[in-house]
Amino acid sequence: MSLVDQMKQNPRLWASVLSVIISSLIIYIVFYIVYYVSGTYLIALIAIPAVVFTIMHYLGLYGVKKRVIHAFFIFIVLSIVVVLSTTQIIYNYNGQFNGIELGNGTAVDASVTPYSGIHPSYNFSFDIHNNVSFSTYGLSISSLTSQTFSTISVNQTQMHSISINSTHRLIYYESASLPQGMYEFTFYINNSSNLNDTFTGTGPITSINSLMEIQFLSLFISYMILFNLVFITGTFVAKSIENSRARAKMPPRHGTP
Repeated sequence: MSLVDQMKQNPRLWASVLSVIISSLIIYIVFYIVYYVSGTYLIALIAIPAVVFTIMHYLGLYGVKKRVIHAFFIFIVLSIVVVLSTTQIIYNYNGQFNGIELGNGTAVDASVTPYSGIHPSYNFSFDIHNNVSFSTYGLSISSLTSQTFSTISVNQTQMHSISINSTHRLIYYESASLPQGMYEFTFYINNSSNLNDTFTGTGPITSINSLMEIQFLSLFISYMILFNLVFITGTFVAKSIENSRARAKMPPRHGTP
């Protein structure tokens, strides 16, 4: 008896095993190799239910109810894999936020270094282009994971400013070490029109566990809904096509004379 025949004798087991292995491989290729190619992220998420459906069909796991129930448990595992993968990618991010457009023609390239891990200090830099005609600026650093952390408010006298030319200025702030957690920073300027322009970014992330907790709370359910919705839709469409073909093959009925 061939391996394929053995798989078809126990389709539930092998559908689970093959779905997790092949889908995890897709996740690895897309998230770790071509993650920044536009559109590949969404395509991968949609492809995962299609892969699961194809494997079930090939192994002979038929029946809409059986497929939907079995796929639900497979998607629990795959949603966890996706969350863990995205968590690792975000944690390893370089902390660069480039090409930010603020009002009045101001463009900012922001960075947080180091972006992840616990370090003695963290540098928040804002490379400002095109328009530097603003009177005041500042920075605030808040925690996304701690209710007891007091937001750090930094005014312009506490920040360093280097004027490179009439349209280019570098502003930066060196913070002390931060407790374990995940942080968010907001940089603001008050331009010549007396309008406040702000940019908010994530970082630094001093604990991967904090990031993972936020990812699970915000994304796990979303992935489960997406996977199951695509799978159920595809299953009913395939069932409808199958029924249409079956009716087309039936011999025509003739009325009784």
